[in-house]
Amino acid sequence: MNAWIRGAALLLALGIGGPAVSAALPDAHTVENTATEDVVLPEGYVIEPVVTGLTYPTGIEFGPDGSLYLAEAGYSYGQHWTHSRVLRIRPDGTVLPLAHGFKGPIMGITLRGDQLYVSHRGTISVVDLAASGGRPRVRDIVTGLPALPNSGHFNSRVAFDDNGKMYFAVGVITNSGVPTFEEVLFGWLPDFPWMHDAPAKDVTLTGSNYPTVDVLGPGTSKPLTGGAYLPFGTPSKEGQTIPAHSRPTGAIYRANPDGTGLEVIAWGIRSPFGFAKGPDGRIYMTNHEMDDRGGRPAANAPDSLIVVEENAWYGWPDYIAGIPITDPRFKPNFPLGKRPEFVMKNHPPVTQPLVRFTPHAADMGFDWSHSDRFGHRGEMFMVEFGTGEPITTALRSEPKVGFGVLRLNPERGTRESFLDVRNPGMETTKGPMRPIDVRFHPRDGDLYLLDFGVMTVRLSLGQVGFNPLPETGTVWRVRRRDASSGGFNRLVRVDGEDLVSWWMARSTMVGVEKALRSALLYAQKMRMTDDPMLRSRWREQALTEMRSVGGVAAIFKRTSGPKVHDNGTRMLLSDLEAWASSPLLEPMRLHANEPILRRVREWLQGTEWPEKEYLFKNYAVSGRWQRPLEKDLAF
Repeated sequence: MNAWIRGAALLLALGIGGPAVSAALPDAHTVENTATEDVVLPEGYVIEPVVTGLTYPTGIEFGPDGSLYLAEAGYSYGQHWTHSRVLRIRPDGTVLPLAHGFKGPIMGITLRGDQLYVSHRGTISVVDLAASGGRPRVRDIVTGLPALPNSGHFNSRVAFDDNGKMYFAVGVITNSGVPTFEEVLFGWLPDFPWMHDAPAKDVTLTGSNYPTVDVLGPGTSKPLTGGAYLPFGTPSKEGQTIPAHSRPTGAIYRANPDGTGLEVIAWGIRSPFGFAKGPDGRIYMTNHEMDDRGGRPAANAPDSLIVVEENAWYGWPDYIAGIPITDPRFKPNFPLGKRPEFVMKNHPPVTQPLVRFTPHAADMGFDWSHSDRFGHRGEMFMVEFGTGEPITTALRSEPKVGFGVLRLNPERGTRESFLDVRNPGMETTKGPMRPIDVRFHPRDGDLYLLDFGVMTVRLSLGQVGFNPLPETGTVWRVRRRDASSGGFNRLVRVDGEDLVSWWMARSTMVGVEKALRSALLYAQKMRMTDDPMLRSRWREQALTEMRSVGGVAAIFKRTSGPKVHDNGTRMLLSDLEAWASSPLLEPMRLHANEPILRRVREWLQGTEWPEKEYLFKNYAVSGRWQRPLEKDLAF
């Protein structure tokens, strides 16, 4: 059986989120998360819900009138999709849809004057709040950034320095520099097999390669090795030079406020999220470090807080928070990987972070207190999303960390917990479940905490993967017990958007198409030989591939649930199932113009990612991978 289909069938059966889709799309919670019994705060502070019913929220911002601007990302780990949008919530509780149609996920919003900057997948857009007549106009000012759908790392929110320059960061494609088999689970590899990370400066490689399996090729799987800054399954050579790229991954960019003059100013980061200018005028960023997974895993990698410096290199992929990846503390536990060695021959000087956090606490957004009434004026408050174990920890269960708010003084290097949550990371948590962003109110100085909502991580025979629940996100307000609040005096409920899951169907269809192509390959071999034994062998392999199509279609139909966005998908899956189970199925009659194959191709063409062509032109290298649907077999 084709390796991709075999893996997809297994993952579908287990319910792993990724191209093989986990169980049905989750249903929305019917009970709002408004209880606070699990929250631990310093004496004199209280927490209360302000906005509920949010689906995958990722960013908040306050306007000068106290209005709350809020971004719902439109995408979540676990490969769940909905409509990405920005809302405005007035102080009186009125909810106004402001803009929609962004490429999920939205990673953050930044208000500058009467313009709201929205950072979404591969793009920076501006919402003109002063536009007259109707809904504010949205215009893209930066496009073509190397951020993949279904990847784990995207472009951060933007920040502006005192001179009005715009800054943002772009994450990397892979976990640790080398694309290996686990990227199939994250979802981007089948659609973007040529994609790879790209450096901001010329890099000379050591020739260190890492194990993987040919999960994309036709026929049986085979072992492969791959190198850093190269496409999947492409080994590197000692002394090989990877040239600098004009749009590198893992880099920090700078531009004018209108997007012109785009330039790269620093590199060597992995996964940015929090990104903002501090009271001292410097730009700060949180950087998520490597996971213990894949062919080049690393254990115990701490996230970090860095200051953006021009011409800096922060160490990825050979340093973790300023420490060499070869340090014994990073020895991986993941059994299918190789202990990491340096992939770069000559390293630039490594810029050290300001703060290293607890590994896998997932430090996200941050802001500075500016109010004596609230307290701790000038100190940074950092939210921690919480661990993704066991997915990020070599499938090993480890103690839960994060799930709260830290109070930091980066200059003195001090930090302490400000808000903790008992019973963290559970659907039954009474309080913030997954803190993701924080802002202080411009008038009363209260702390507003954005809670992503329920995202459990399961490891069992029934499900492996991330399980986010829509309509469970909340905005919480933390204030002094004896202080009245100037805004949001009633609880606001936001109506959620329906989930769409065409990507899940698309991932299944990518695997179906590969199995059909593999069956065609065996059918061609069968027709070209006069040897009866070989003919029989190729026939059986072709039949195996053809029948696997029906199995995967049936599993997807059974596990996808009623919310699958249809556009003809269910009918096609039913027809695939019937075709594969027909007693007349015969490889000798299988040809490239097979109607069912044509229908699958047409469906795939109708659901193409918009950035596919751009990324192919700018990242494809000569070698194994050609344009999608043109490799492995010429018809």
